[in-house]
Amino acid sequence: YKVLDKVFLKLKKYIFFLSFVPPTAVPSAPRNVISNVNETYLVLEWSEPRDSGGRDDIFYNVICKKCLPERGMCSRCDDNVDISPRHLGLTQRRVAVRNLQAHTQYSFEIQAVNGVSNKNPYTPQFSAVNITTNQAAPSAVPTVHLMGATASTMSLSWLPPEKPNGIILDYEIKYHEKDQGEAIAHTMTAQRSSARIEGLKAGTPYVVQVRARTVAGYGRYSSPADFSTNLQGDPEKSLQEQLPLIVGSATAGLVFIIAVVVIAIVCLR
Repeated sequence: YKVLDKVFLKLKKYIFFLSFVPPTAVPSAPRNVISNVNETYLVLEWSEPRDSGGRDDIFYNVICKKCLPERGMCSRCDDNVDISPRHLGLTQRRVAVRNLQAHTQYSFEIQAVNGVSNKNPYTPQFSAVNITTNQAAPSAVPTVHLMGATASTMSLSWLPPEKPNGIILDYEIKYHEKDQGEAIAHTMTAQRSSARIEGLKAGTPYVVQVRARTVAGYGRYSSPADFSTNLQGDPEKSLQEQLPLIVGSATAGLVFIIAVVVIAIVCLR
């Protein structure tokens, strides 16, 4: 009996101790979410949950969703969206989000979790914030092509930016003589993806770059391209002008060959 009394006494003390130890639980949602959008770059900050669940091991998850208002639905962002330093298991309460699409609506969920959250069958408590990215400047013009040249002019064309991020208003063409440097460069604008530069020096190499403009401003210039004007008196030789000549010559040659074959067949009979 003395042994049982000791066991019951210890058990009673343990139960008495547990009655003063609050049970641990999942934390409540993070508070005071602040978003700061700069074109397609976003910074999110938040405060710790009001209720930690009785634990100190609180972590945060940031879930990105891209929304289509016209369809009334949101889906998880693709891997191109970069959340730094990471999007799961955060200890700090601040992240930077890059590579968002321009003029697009997003929803971000900031979850609070702790050591017992994985034992809870329900989704972690979270706070959500909806943001819309601003219009970004267009990406760089891919490549500039020389379509033709004379002693004093150059005809250029290029493809639109891969990411226009809006409506292209116009293009700016920057050019300068190759041996004089960019400090004395000239500029001109074009409404379409082609332009003709006039007033150039004969037989001179030039460096040309093009950039696009939207309401958000200018994008980056294309990579420098080296083109030369013709020597004085050389006619302009463009692909458009040479094409009819090539086609005509080929057609005449084909007709001549057919005629020779027909004559040969007749003679052999």
